[in-house]
Amino acid sequence: MVVAVFDTNLVIALINPHDRLHSTARELADKEGVFLLNNVVMEARNTFLRKFNSAMLEVYKILNMARKAEDELQFQGIVVEGFQDLIKKRPEYKSFYKYIHTEITNIGITMENVTIIPKILDEKAIELVSKIQAPKKIGNISQNTELYKRIVKEIKDVNFKGFMDFEIFCEACSLNIKEEIVIFTNDSDSYKKAKKALKILNCLTDFKDKKIKVKEVK
Repeated sequence: MVVAVFDTNLVIALINPHDRLHSTARELADKEGVFLLNNVVMEARNTFLRKFNSAMLEVYKILNMARKAEDELQFQGIVVEGFQDLIKKRPEYKSFYKYIHTEITNIGITMENVTIIPKILDEKAIELVSKIQAPKKIGNISQNTELYKRIVKEIKDVNFKGFMDFEIFCEACSLNIKEEIVIFTNDSDSYKKAKKALKILNCLTDFKDKKIKVKEVK
């Protein structure tokens, strides 16, 4: 049995069908099953909502502009062109703009209901992130607190890009299970740092029985 651990970006890719990694993440999840770490759940929810809200700030401007249209045809044209411009200006938010545009298309945005669209989108986003649940129980998985402390001490100089990347790695490596753990990440820097950290940990006597791998998803 393999216990698959996703990093934050892959969890977000799972819930956003417009993410470029959605199909890959979905395929891996269906094949392996995913154990959601506490730190990943928290960061994925916060990151999704932060990026969603950032994207919505620009969408609000498009909707306010569209409200001044003379007729429905012009209104729809402004909305479509507005989203196209947003994707060109902020390609890093492309998946969120596409998610938002799909949602308003499904709702059936018109000149009459445009004012209530933001509230509906906010509610849908909150509903979506609620699907990022607390850790799924595969058997009886818990965290070895003492091992966690030891890992933190041993790899403190590896210099992960961010504190949360460090925390996620330490949490995954200290899961109290005998099965193989595979950490999946699409972040090249996190992948390299995790490989470096594992090299250090594999030299420890009390870590030699742990079966942990890290794989980069592109």
